[in-house]
Amino acid sequence: MTTVHTGSRTQIVYAEETVYKQTPGNAGNNYRVLPFTGGESLINDISSHVSDTIRSDRMIPGIAKGQHAPGGSIPFELTMPGYVTFFYHALGGKTSIAGSGPATQALYGAADEPTGLFIEKQFTRSGATSIYLTYHGAKVNGFDITIPEDGIVTGTWDVMAAVEDSDTTATGVPGGTTLVSPDSDNPLTSLKLSSTGGFHGYVQIDGSDFTTIQSGRITLTNNAQRVGVISSNQSYAIEFGRREITGEVQIVLIDATHYEKFIDNDDISLRFRFDADLTPSGGSTPNSYIEFYFPKVRWGGTGGRAPTPTIDDPGPLSLTLPFQALRAEDVTTVTGDVVDTDIVINLKATSISDLNF
Repeated sequence: MTTVHTGSRTQIVYAEETVYKQTPGNAGNNYRVLPFTGGESLINDISSHVSDTIRSDRMIPGIAKGQHAPGGSIPFELTMPGYVTFFYHALGGKTSIAGSGPATQALYGAADEPTGLFIEKQFTRSGATSIYLTYHGAKVNGFDITIPEDGIVTGTWDVMAAVEDSDTTATGVPGGTTLVSPDSDNPLTSLKLSSTGGFHGYVQIDGSDFTTIQSGRITLTNNAQRVGVISSNQSYAIEFGRREITGEVQIVLIDATHYEKFIDNDDISLRFRFDADLTPSGGSTPNSYIEFYFPKVRWGGTGGRAPTPTIDDPGPLSLTLPFQALRAEDVTTVTGDVVDTDIVINLKATSISDLNF
């Protein structure tokens, strides 16, 4: 009987490169398992060039392969820990870890960018021929996060790699490597305020709790571009362009406060926090959380689309507010560091090891 590979017997592993497009060495258990959900599309997109030669037999004489463009999306459910490294590679800046149990760290949008990532898809079902697809020089071009009214917070990574290698005999991970998996924490759900225990979080606008938001979305793109050369079918480099952070929130329509802020082009701050673990006593102080903080945004987003209230049916009315994040100066992070940035991801974890993923 032929054994068939199944999605339930696959995994994606990754490590940070120290030299671009070179496999990292095995130091300090730096190879880790990436949690993901179904629907990933990490592929090698190879261009093809069909001959235009005219022949009397009306047939095409040949086809040539061109540049390789590995990349695609990796969907995920937001957890803490699990994605610190990928967020860092999308943003480019990070502070030193403060404390140990709990520990805090901040990631923030910066001009610089990390070297790159080694990523490998492993198909290793027992009885089937193993397949290893390895991606070198991978860059996290961005992410898209969806916050539903009631459900798990989900997202996708947009990944571009310089090189894809395939092998049916050996993994690209160095021998003797022990793969490290994050703890099995519950996925974070949409924001449910609670001061008595359980999972909770909040949305704040201008530093005050905002309890009428129904859903939200956060999108970041680095507008990465490939650099090709005629001497190779691989990407010579992948360079980031201008970082753009947009999104939207849907709120219950109560008054015209935020519509007027759009009309007046007012600056506001916006903060989403998802608490992953509360104190054992059930208090409101979390041991672990991930927070997306935009110190300066304006309603309307790219193109200035007006969040004008519309009447769709006789039921309760909502207002969709698109936003654009902007550069802000002297932003204080959870670690006390002060940076100029357009986004900060504040992190708090029960241990330092949780911040290594």
